[in-house]
Amino acid sequence: MEFLLVVGFLLLPPLVLWRCNRFCENHPSTIPFRTVPVGCLTMFVFAGLAAIIAAFSVLFAVFGFPPSFDKESASWSTIFLPKIQECPIAFEQRPSHPFLAEYDYRIRLGERDNSACFRLWPNTGGRTYLNVYRVSGDKLLLKDKYVSYLVDLAQRQVYLVRCERGEDGSESTIHSAIPLSEKAFDGMSSATVYFTDGTSSEAIPYDLDLRSCEYIGCIMDYSFYTPDEQPEGEGHPRYRRNSSPHNEEHDEEESPLPLFRDERPGARLPRQGVWDARA
Repeated sequence: MEFLLVVGFLLLPPLVLWRCNRFCENHPSTIPFRTVPVGCLTMFVFAGLAAIIAAFSVLFAVFGFPPSFDKESASWSTIFLPKIQECPIAFEQRPSHPFLAEYDYRIRLGERDNSACFRLWPNTGGRTYLNVYRVSGDKLLLKDKYVSYLVDLAQRQVYLVRCERGEDGSESTIHSAIPLSEKAFDGMSSATVYFTDGTSSEAIPYDLDLRSCEYIGCIMDYSFYTPDEQPEGEGHPRYRRNSSPHNEEHDEEESPLPLFRDERPGARLPRQGVWDARA
């Protein structure tokens, strides 16, 4: 429909201009009034309207959901995590938008023939990055910038967890957990997760010490990386600021984004921790 409107607005101004010229030919007395070319003015007005409609069509295609895109039929890509007690654990994602970096996430426990899936909070913008920690012999902790998840193999369950922070600012103890399921998220509060089918899941007390957890790698984009391949960090390296104290000694050497400095005499240095994204 938008395409037909754009074509119509583009064809209408030339027709109006042609009609105005014919009118002036049939009525010579109106020629002095052509000092203001009404046909040309009309052409510019309609061309502007056509440009506005085209712009809105592009915005709708980018931020909307065209009928040809069905995220429920999109395939899940699988990233296998280190096994715990010989149980396969996979992190899976699929695109939820035809153009933007938005994804649905889920955790799958067990073999495909006998597996259980747990949907996670969707990524509404940005690249995939989660740190993975081993908490104990049968538990994994997954953390992104905003949410933490606990994989409990003893109960064969995945939880969205709330944590208390220690004196150093890091998460030290899990005090509550919200059981997740294969249902998709619709919303979330501090103690409740709401699903798209109208049901919800409430938080339950959960006591687990995280101070001895071990960083075993991270999920980044479409792969799992070991600690040797990707050190522990907060957020995707593409957007990370490495000016925190625990990364200070690696700011110049290990950052994937070089810090561009102006070496000319008298030039000011950029603010500390601000990385140029042109790499």
